Amino acid sequence: MAFGPLKMNHDEFWNSTLRQIDERMKAYLKTRQQEIEDTYYQNAWVLAQQYNMKRGKSAKALTADDFFNVEEYRKTAQER
Repeated sequence: MAFGPLKMNHDEFWNSTLRQIDERMKAYLKTRQQEIEDTYYQNAWVLAQQYNMKRGKSAKALTADDFFNVEEYRKTAQER
C-alpha cells in the first residue's frame, strides 16, 4: 500500500511514524471514496439521460439524483 497508492518511496516509508502513515492512508481513502462517488454519479447521469430520451410524454423526467442517492450511499459505505 505504501509504495503503490500512497506513492511513498523506501526512505519516506521507513522514516515515517505510524501516525504519518495513517494520515496518508486516510487522505488516500477519502480521495478514493470521492472518485467512486463521482463515477457512480456520472453513471446515474447517463442513465437518467437515456431514460429521459425514451420516456413517454406522461412520464416524469428523472435526474441523476433519482438513480443515485449520495447520502444513502455514504450511510451504507460507513456501515461496511
